[in-house]
Amino acid sequence: MTLLESLQPEDIERMNYNELIGLVRETNRPPGGRQSVVKVAAEAFLTVESKVLDVGTSTGFTAIELARSVGCTVVGVDVNSRSLEEARKRASELGVSNVTFLDGDAHSLHLDDNQFDLVFVGNLVSLVPDPAALLAGLTPLVRRNGYMALLPMYYRREPAPELVEAVSSAIGVDIEATYREKAVSRCLVAGFEVVVAEDRVFDDVASVRIEEFCREILGRPHLVGMQELTKRHLAEKYSRLMALFAHNLSHMGFTILVLRQGLGADDPELFSASPISAV
Repeated sequence: MTLLESLQPEDIERMNYNELIGLVRETNRPPGGRQSVVKVAAEAFLTVESKVLDVGTSTGFTAIELARSVGCTVVGVDVNSRSLEEARKRASELGVSNVTFLDGDAHSLHLDDNQFDLVFVGNLVSLVPDPAALLAGLTPLVRRNGYMALLPMYYRREPAPELVEAVSSAIGVDIEATYREKAVSRCLVAGFEVVVAEDRVFDDVASVRIEEFCREILGRPHLVGMQELTKRHLAEKYSRLMALFAHNLSHMGFTILVLRQGLGADDPELFSASPISAV
């Protein structure tokens, strides 16, 4: 009997979302998905010669997307071994050989300093109890004039305490109702200047689309061998989580932040500009 076939409903119930996506092999994207990754790649001037660190890579979407669209060398790190197994499998299936996945805690990575042109942190900065400590440990890894990309999520309107509590329980992390000013300010890093700060809002998702998405994910062939009772419990929990996240994101937005190291020698900019659509 395989591990999947031996799973019981109580095993599913104990899993948080990050463990669950490794089981169902969901593509766990950063806020804004592919559009955010493309934006960061352009703003950080990535080329085939660049080297990128994707922190909290999960099932590897950002790392694989950068490796195959830009051609750069990417290292993805995460603490969830099941998610990393899926990331390696996807890279192999897509024929992406310029990405490596490592099991490691973002707070204590055993990597050489000054080797990455971009450190992509994504929304992990919103989920750790001490963002300053996380970023302080990552900044030495950035080459001179290199970049850090962060995608902090935050509430745009006040959520009910019950909603925040439910999301915290689902993801296995105690979160708080943080708003834009605080979320962005704790992403600022000494020695780095902000070159991009673009606010985004999450689109509403219709319930019928959530149902379609869940059916597609849970209909994947590798789940066929699961016991029927366990599979029903998985479907119920997964659908419940997707509905919860959709409701939570209807209260939220995020900012695409790109920071560059070592710009302090430049004169300050006096005359800035905005897109015509924002005027």
